Parts: sequence; structure tokens; C-alpha cells
Amino acid sequence: MKEMKKEHFPDILFLMETMNSDPFVMKIFRWLGYDYIHTVEPIGMSGGLAIFWKQHVDIEFLFEDKNLLDLKISQGRQSWFVSCVYGNPKQNLRHWLLERLSEIGVTRKTAWCMIGDFNEIISNEEKLGGPLRLESSFQPFKDMLMTCDMHELGSTGNSFSWGGTRNEEWIQCKLDRCFGNLEWFSVFPNSHQWFLERLGSDHRPVLVKFINDQEVFRGQFRFDKRFAGNHSCQEVIQRSWEGHLSTQSSSSMIRIVECRKVISRWKQDNDYNAQNRIKKLRLELDEEKSTQFPSWSKISIIQDLLGIAFREEESFWRAKSRDKWMAGGDKNSKFFHASVKADRVKNSLSFLVDENGCEQTCSREKGRIAEKFFDDLFTSSYPANMSSILEGFQERVTANMNQDLTKGVTEQEIYDVVFSINAESAPGPDGFTAFFFQT
Repeated sequence: MKEMKKEHFPDILFLMETMNSDPFVMKIFRWLGYDYIHTVEPIGMSGGLAIFWKQHVDIEFLFEDKNLLDLKISQGRQSWFVSCVYGNPKQNLRHWLLERLSEIGVTRKTAWCMIGDFNEIISNEEKLGGPLRLESSFQPFKDMLMTCDMHELGSTGNSFSWGGTRNEEWIQCKLDRCFGNLEWFSVFPNSHQWFLERLGSDHRPVLVKFINDQEVFRGQFRFDKRFAGNHSCQEVIQRSWEGHLSTQSSSSMIRIVECRKVISRWKQDNDYNAQNRIKKLRLELDEEKSTQFPSWSKISIIQDLLGIAFREEESFWRAKSRDKWMAGGDKNSKFFHASVKADRVKNSLSFLVDENGCEQTCSREKGRIAEKFFDDLFTSSYPANMSSILEGFQERVTANMNQDLTKGVTEQEIYDVVFSINAESAPGPDGFTAFFFQT
């Protein structure tokens, strides 16, 4: 933590099992440079919550007890809801929290996420070690998630966030995590959770990020069209699209989120990074040729695999390159790599000037300036009387024409629009290009 700059810490920090009088909590608050603190005192030795936040974030506390902080977060013109959760360690008392969250979820249809230590899991697959639990014991937690229309964010790192010894056996569980509802994924399609290193605690910290700042090209999901030609990737996409989690909701947004998660896992498991495979294969080829009695059949196989990896690497950079006039390519991925880098430099905005004439270089501030510009540009002045403006205009839209214009959109129209998009065009905020949907 000491190696990180204080401005890089999250805007909101949620701590569990704390005490207001604990000098260590106040020491962390002051050292990290947060502006505000709110605590919930534990009952006896159980519970205790603390939340720190920075001054550019406005927080309204809607509900609080020793297991839940329900918040409304506002930043500029945008607002959303966050529930900071600490599940009761005693299973027979955990239902109070689940019932409270379900009551909130029945009426809350705006952007909302839950984060914290739920002290609960969805299935035995989220547990390593120890005896198996009855399937019925997972139902209350699953029912709450379904009532609130919650789906887990994509993740990076070891999601078995808790580890401890029980009856001399090492057990790990997925207790700490973040979920979002449908509106949450609509507002923050790139939201993601990172499971950090476990130090000095039996729980891993969870970092949730939903505003990209200074990471425009790094760490974001992008669907690579090379995946579409891989049979195993097609299978995991189909299983995800038709899977249990996806079919619980009629929303294609949730299915896209689930697809994105399984594609990311598939890519990691299959070492689909062509550059890494090229390095590995070149090393294997050099080692085999350096032996006293090289296997020429093995060398031939490695060379074939190396050729495939080079073609995939070229295809990857050609897809990222904007030079459409390069019909077949010159078999030089360095050219496409340079082209992409040149486009990034050309399209980057080093600064924007705000309303006070000050140059702003931070991505967040540049985004705020751009948002305000277009808000002002497209905000109506709401003229009271339009009749004088329209006076003398002859009516051209008949009742039949208007009926045709306002009728419901058909599946064929959606199909035509999707297939009219250039498959090579830039992806949407979810990382999927038109090529994915056309395929």
C-alpha cells in the first residue's frame, strides 16, 4: 500500500469488523487522505463497519445497521445505489440481512450493486475443502439474488477470497464479491472486480472499478474475431447463452455479461495470446535444434504451430489497424502494430479546456467537460409556443404514414440493422463488435 499514491485509492473504501474508537481505523483514514468517514459501532464484539469517501462523491445513507449500509451515491448529474454488506457469521441469523435486501430489491429498479462479505455461497463449487453442504442451504441466498435481479461482476484474481482452518482442515470460500442488477450493467458495462493479495487478514480485499481512468486501452475486454473460428470457444459461448444464469433473465444484457466472463476464462485457459505462444514455440524450436540428436518430426510440428501463431498475430493487429485499403496485408504484423499506435496518438486528447479556461489533463475531468458540452448542445430551451414557427407549413405526414412510423420494431428490422453494420467497426462499451452478433 505504501507504494501506491494516495490519489490512486478508490473513491469509496468499505471496512468491516471495525470499532469507532479503534485508533487504527482513524490512522488509516488520515493516512490515506480521505475526506469523510462514517462508522457503525459493533454490538458487543460482533460487526462494526466503517466507510471512507472523497469529497467529490456525495453519499446519502438510506439504511444502516451492523450488517448493512445502503447508500445512494451521486457524482455530478449521475447517481446510483450501493449496498455494503457484512453477512452475519452465524448462519441462523443471516436470514435477516437477506430479507432486508430482498425488500429493497422488490422496488429498486435503478442502477444498484451489492459488495462485501456475504458470508454465504451459491453452491458447493464455491468452496474448497471441508464437508459438502446440503443444496437446500444455498437457496435463501440464491432467492435473494433472483429477487433483486443480481448478477456477479466479471473478475480477475483468485475469487476464493476467504481462507481458514476448520477442524484442522484448510478451507477456502467465495465469500467476498460484488453483484449488480440489470440497470447497473447498462450504466457501467465495463464494471469489474479484482481480488487482491491477502495480507494480514483471512480475507482478500475486493476492488471494484466502474469508471475507466488512465486505462483506455489496457485491461478492457475486446472480442477478438479469431475466437469465432475456434470450435471450443463457440461451445462455451453457446453454453453460456443457453445456461441457467442466462435463461433466468429475459434480458440479452445479462447474457452478454455472462458470455464476456466465459470468453475471458476460456482465453486464459487456452493461452490464446499469440505473442506468448510465439515466444514459447521459438524457445522450444531452438532447444530441439540444439540437442545432439534432434527430432526432425518434432521440429516440423513446432514450425507448423509457429506459422499458425504468426498468422494469428498478424490477423490480430490487422483487425486493430484502421488501414482498410490493405486488402490482403503485407504479412508484416509490425506494420499493423505501428498503425494502431499511430491511430492511438492521433485520436488521443492530451487536454481539454474547461469553462474557466483551464487545461484539464485527467481523463475523468476531460470526460466531465465533454459530457457538459454535449448536454448544453442538445438541451432544449422548451419554447412555449411552436405554432408561430410552424405557421404556413403544409402537413405531409398522413395518419397512415404516422401509424407505419410508430409501429413496433420487428425482428426482421433488427436483423437488417445488425447485418448492415460493418463487422470491423469499433466495439461497443461491452467490448463486442458487430462481428460477434452477426456470427
